Amino acid sequence: MPQLSSLPGEIRHLRVALLLTFFVKGAATASWASRIPAIQLSVGLSNSELGLVLIGLACGLIGALSVAGNLVLKHGSRTIAIVSVIAIACVLPLLGFMPSAFSLSVTLFCWGFIQSVMDVAINTQALDIQRRAGRPLMTSFHAAFSFGYFGGAGVGSLMIALGSSPAVHYLIVAPAFLALSLPMVWSLPHLDEGDTDDVRGPVFRLPSLAVLPFGIAAFAATFVESVVNDWSGLYMRDTVQAGAVFHPAGVVAFAACMAVGRLAGDALTTLLSARTVVRLGGIITTLGLVGVISFPSVGAVVAGCAAAGLGVGTVVPLSFSAVGTKTRLPSGVAIAGVATIGYAGFLVSPPIVGIVSQAVSLRAALAVVVCVASALIAMARWFPSTQTGKDRHNVKLT
Repeated sequence: MPQLSSLPGEIRHLRVALLLTFFVKGAATASWASRIPAIQLSVGLSNSELGLVLIGLACGLIGALSVAGNLVLKHGSRTIAIVSVIAIACVLPLLGFMPSAFSLSVTLFCWGFIQSVMDVAINTQALDIQRRAGRPLMTSFHAAFSFGYFGGAGVGSLMIALGSSPAVHYLIVAPAFLALSLPMVWSLPHLDEGDTDDVRGPVFRLPSLAVLPFGIAAFAATFVESVVNDWSGLYMRDTVQAGAVFHPAGVVAFAACMAVGRLAGDALTTLLSARTVVRLGGIITTLGLVGVISFPSVGAVVAGCAAAGLGVGTVVPLSFSAVGTKTRLPSGVAIAGVATIGYAGFLVSPPIVGIVSQAVSLRAALAVVVCVASALIAMARWFPSTQTGKDRHNVKLT
């Protein structure tokens, strides 16, 4: 990650504010993921039922993206980011109080919707800062998200060790998230998000064909991420039969190594090219997940999740960066298009893993994830052989 001191003062200030915003969003996301096993038990859900409930989260993530790009165009990424951080602080505590599968699914839909809208807003700001700096910076913002995720997962482990319920946990952290992130997004600039025709276009917008290859790569990465977040704790509990304190260990390892990979991602992209980074990531992820399936032990699961985090960590930010520099679409619309396809990984993974694990075993279900991860090796060919913060070219697909 480039040193902050090497950037002009105004860009440095904006970058710090946005880095902290990504950090808080990661911590909030991990707060939910780290308590999934406890919430499953409190609501009384089987694995297949949990998979169906998690569809609510995925539907929120995907559903928001059809409107998020134009919301950013019409109201500005700064305004959408401000509204989103307030909404996240309000919805997170509700997740700990839901008494039934239906109410939990509905609340997760709202949670996912807010998360996606905020994603488009803050990634639009990140792409603007990268262009101003004239160098790759996108993976560093996502590294901040991952460090926040790592911290949030660690706090989740602490809350489990202290015997705190998810409701108490969320009531403690939600106000802290709001206090940290609201001043940061408030300081972000108003951007010229698009031209008049863009702003007057329909709120609902399907992805352009130009974003397809980057969206498919993002899909593979989010599929892996979703499975690790949602199922690694259950794999630790049911297959490895580890103690409760180890249930979030895979998520923590995944988040930590994803952060490390993203922290080095800008430098690696400059040195090796985005294409090479994505291809190597696919290889590392595939090998790590094969290890998780082959050796169901605490050490192997932690190592495999760590490898997966290292491998997929740069794929989504590089997909956002590539589509932002290689299409003429407005930034918010381009990012929303990639995310619409990519975040479908969150939609399809819960029912697939839930149904296969119920019919066969969770260990068998993870073989599907290995196949998806290996697709990254092939999809890497669509990424540019060089990556800069300010080049813009057209992508023409037929």
